[in-house]
Amino acid sequence: MEFCELLFDLYFLSARIQDCANDLSGLEFADERGHLGEDDTFRLRETERRLTRARQLAKERLAEIRARHGTGFAAHLDVVEARLSALDAAPAGGMREFDRLMLADLKSHLAQVRRDETTKYSVWWGFYYVRKVLGQEREYRFTAADLPAAARQVVVRCPACAGTADLSGALDLFLPPTQAPYEAVTLLDEYRCGHCRQAYQALLRVRLREPRAVEVVGVGFPPVRFTW
Repeated sequence: MEFCELLFDLYFLSARIQDCANDLSGLEFADERGHLGEDDTFRLRETERRLTRARQLAKERLAEIRARHGTGFAAHLDVVEARLSALDAAPAGGMREFDRLMLADLKSHLAQVRRDETTKYSVWWGFYYVRKVLGQEREYRFTAADLPAAARQVVVRCPACAGTADLSGALDLFLPPTQAPYEAVTLLDEYRCGHCRQAYQALLRVRLREPRAVEVVGVGFPPVRFTW
């Protein structure tokens, strides 16, 4: 994978880790009190599986970035830290005190990530919050609206019941700042069929430069993990 794709995947996976961890916390709290029904118990196990897989992949992506793209990663962190500093220096009325404290924590966290030190919070927390802060700026986002009108519908077919779905709503992507422009990114995510409720996995290849388009590389069932 190229550096841009690895970096995109790292941020995408970090958001999944944060979201799954939050969901899992609530489900486990309810489970401890015996408040989960059969469907919720299944969702708890699925969330555990997704979280484990996301952490594994994110760890692999970060290791590959450090090993093969150290210079590009340092340049990326330079841009991120400069943007966060600019936000921190904005007039006091434009930001809540909580947000300012969060920025201070985030900058300290990223400095530790740069030095490959043990961080106070999960290393993925930092990438998640960079995505949350910079993702509000148009220059770091790509949505279905950025595609030509004829290419905005991304239709996939459920592998269980063959029902179709339009995944264009999933194309609200955060593109972490890099020196080289993005050519394309690969989006691998799980969805639930609106017809039979079966979970499935879709692999999309999104071309960000002309001719901009989305290729449906494959659709199948998500991996299954058994615990004995």
